[in-house]
Amino acid sequence: MTWLPSFVRPATAGIGSLLLLALSWTPLPAEAQCSFSAGSGSFTTGRWGCTDGAGFFWDIQSDFGDIENGTRDAYDGWGQLCVTRDLGLTTACNTVTETWSVGTTSRGTMTTLRGGTEIDLGTDILDGLRVTRRVFVPHGGTTGYARFVEIIENPGPAAVTVKVRFGTTGTAGTLGCDASCSVVETDAGGTTLAGGLLWFVVDDFPGASTDPAIGMVMDNAGRDATRDVSLGGGVFASTDTVDWEYESVTVPAAGRVAYLHFQVQRDSVAAAATVARGLMTPTPADLVGIDFGLQADIRNFQFDPPPNCGDGVLQPAEGEVCDDGNTISEDACTRFCRPNVCGDGFVDPAAEACDDGNRLETDDCTSACEVAICGDGFVRAGVEDCDEGALNSDTDPDACRATLGGGCVLAFCTDGVLDTGEGCDDGNEVDDDACSNTCVSSFCGDGVLQPGIGEECDDGNSANDDACTAVCLDATCGDGILYTGVEECDDGNSDDGDDCTNACTRAVCGDGVLASSEECDDGAANSDVDADACRTSCDAAGCGDAVVDTGETCDDGNTSANDACNPLCQPSTCGDGFVWTAGGETCDDGASNGTVALGCNAGCDGIVPPPADMGPTSDMTVTTGDMGMAPGGGGGGCAAGSAGGAGALAGLLLLGWRRRRD
Repeated sequence: MTWLPSFVRPATAGIGSLLLLALSWTPLPAEAQCSFSAGSGSFTTGRWGCTDGAGFFWDIQSDFGDIENGTRDAYDGWGQLCVTRDLGLTTACNTVTETWSVGTTSRGTMTTLRGGTEIDLGTDILDGLRVTRRVFVPHGGTTGYARFVEIIENPGPAAVTVKVRFGTTGTAGTLGCDASCSVVETDAGGTTLAGGLLWFVVDDFPGASTDPAIGMVMDNAGRDATRDVSLGGGVFASTDTVDWEYESVTVPAAGRVAYLHFQVQRDSVAAAATVARGLMTPTPADLVGIDFGLQADIRNFQFDPPPNCGDGVLQPAEGEVCDDGNTISEDACTRFCRPNVCGDGFVDPAAEACDDGNRLETDDCTSACEVAICGDGFVRAGVEDCDEGALNSDTDPDACRATLGGGCVLAFCTDGVLDTGEGCDDGNEVDDDACSNTCVSSFCGDGVLQPGIGEECDDGNSANDDACTAVCLDATCGDGILYTGVEECDDGNSDDGDDCTNACTRAVCGDGVLASSEECDDGAANSDVDADACRTSCDAAGCGDAVVDTGETCDDGNTSANDACNPLCQPSTCGDGFVWTAGGETCDDGASNGTVALGCNAGCDGIVPPPADMGPTSDMTVTTGDMGMAPGGGGGGCAAGSAGGAGALAGLLLLGWRRRRD
């Protein structure tokens, strides 16, 4: 005989309640392993207690249809149902208007089925829809689970679209693992919950002998998928809250839809996963009590075809909605004898471009069975970053890009549009122009070389006396900027004949560069002994430098006329125009010696006598002339001392003589 405890809610149980718990075990009849226990005292909620074939306990509360504790506190009032027309709802469901509840005194009805017991918890009206919850617990063999069927009927004249959420739908109803819940296995092979999962297993301390591991089977392939699954985080606060939503569903006028899911308790994660995996393909025993008609209305599970589907005879009692005489699914009537609809996994070529067996908007086939494209307003997971539909734009700031970057990508630097946080965006990935690849305006001194804006260098500073100038040009000789430690000067010109050479060194005699203050500069070839060389003083070779150069016969290092080498660096001789007194000359009129009356005679030692007919000289007129100056004007012409005076007197007498003759 099996015993059933009349449990109370642990959150409000006191010492007296625990005593009541210990004393209120009641025997269960062997043929019906479920029994109803009415609430008492301050605990008015009735509950159904059932033990499955694997020996795990299920206490289903009659008010919300949730699992009070399960085995060893696996649950804490978890498993409520929310049906809402608010398709954008992201907060907790409203307990009164959106959450299924039939009141604390409702009992429901129990039906003994082949292999187990089903409890019809009753019907609640949610926003004009009739919502019924049924729970089946098998007793035979070692089979163990709780099967939930949620039936949503629309008695109205117009179709209604709703979303369906199951689990922690409000602020109450959690798992017994409290804050230590962990996802340990999923049908996708990971430990992450996401939309589209079929089943998963949670446990508190995997491997430890505490609360049972819990398997949750939400779906199988080919029908409406789970849109979202979350554990902790998201809408609710703690890690013992878990819920999932199915894709939004339209309930036809005077029609119905239904959802099927399973709860599994096992002592190990592996055992829970094995049972969950098997329930993805329910056997006839798993579907006992669900007639073919109800099976046809279940949106999240695909079942085997009715036994006579494809014979061309419509048999509604077997769950057939159509029968076109074949078992081809790619036409208007599928091999399950149900109309081919979007989301059933079968492509109807006359009406669908694709059908991936779900109504997710995040994959390659939309909920309207159209091939997903950028611009349809739905974001494809792993393919698109965004999709704002008609609001996609390649020109609006911060918009989802329609074609740039491959389309349906978030606004990005180098898309050519100035978005929030960007200083510039030139639409290219060239990092050396006016706008960097991080969308920061380039400038001289930012430390990034940008040849595209004329930079030859960029050392990240504004110093003007180093290798990179303050205008980001390479420091060069002739730029007018003194490069400290490298250049001696920089006058900014290409004139190599001023005080700063074209090598930016200060001009000096002997550097081989002719400066403005120099007559010549042959560098190392400058010489004070070589004929015709530029002298080491950077003066040109010339008479008086003590070197006999081309055209010179002598050079005594001076330009004195009173020595053996005259100022033209030729030997001093009578007739050279220079008076060489040391050589006995008293005058030297050069080529005119001896030819002009009263001029210097041919021997450069006297005056040529005047003509015999020269008269008085008192009326002489002095005309301009060289007065006997030597050709070169260098101390010659008039002889020094009395000789010079005699020459001048002779000139005056000669002019007087000329006057007489005139």
